[in-house]
Amino acid sequence: MRETPLAGRLDTLAILAQNIAIRRSVLPLPYPVHTAWAKGLGLKRGGKTVIYTGQMYQMLPYLRRLQERRARIPAGLSRLARLVNPLINLSYMATLGGVDMGERRRCNAILRRMVALLRAAGVEPGYLYERDLYAGALAHDLGLEEVFIRHAHRVARALREAGVERVICVDPHTAELLRDVYPQVVSGFRVEVVHWLQVVAEGLRGQTGPVEGSLALHDSCILARRLGIVDQPRHLLSMAGWEVTAPRLSGLVTQCCGGPAETLFPERAEALARASARSGN
Repeated sequence: MRETPLAGRLDTLAILAQNIAIRRSVLPLPYPVHTAWAKGLGLKRGGKTVIYTGQMYQMLPYLRRLQERRARIPAGLSRLARLVNPLINLSYMATLGGVDMGERRRCNAILRRMVALLRAAGVEPGYLYERDLYAGALAHDLGLEEVFIRHAHRVARALREAGVERVICVDPHTAELLRDVYPQVVSGFRVEVVHWLQVVAEGLRGQTGPVEGSLALHDSCILARRLGIVDQPRHLLSMAGWEVTAPRLSGLVTQCCGGPAETLFPERAEALARASARSGN
């Protein structure tokens, strides 16, 4: 991956801001794409407790394809894309015909397995379907504060209108935003926010089984340092028969995977990811 020139990065920021403001997501995809994972699961619509995907897993295969194609766009065209994007959903169009369907099925399967584990832990969540909105993580991380705050009010309104009192988030970024950031920017936001690993680890407290293998666990920096979730994944992996080893940088001193930098600085993100992988060897 090659770095994008400064002008191209500014155009990318503008397009991200446009997408969130106009289309409610950094990568606006048709709602059937976001909700396909839940087909056949019998998840009730809404409720006081919901599983909240924030569209994160569903977007991953498309984001990867978008990054690949964006790296090949001549610098001069990024300005044109910035001008046209408010009228045409260029981000989605750029992914057409190139998304790995196997990767999409894998991401959907991960969400389905989360539901299975929540049910095994005695929790039956609802789901907001088309109102399960992107929470705005990238806008917040990249400093698009005005856009983020407006979007946060939109998400909070959707949760309030659906009568949601507790959200079970599937990714660390959304959990941190809803738990720690939204109460600062949305007056009266009092939704209980938990990560799915917390719920499952609390509900499944069986004894560990025989060791089937070993692995090195990379702790998400947000999951460990911001949300304090370190022991829960180790407990669940031990129950599943895995011996968990600790990378040199783990737990509260875990290393960033590089993901938040990928949109504007792909080379630096890849270097961070490689360094993180080496620390696990």
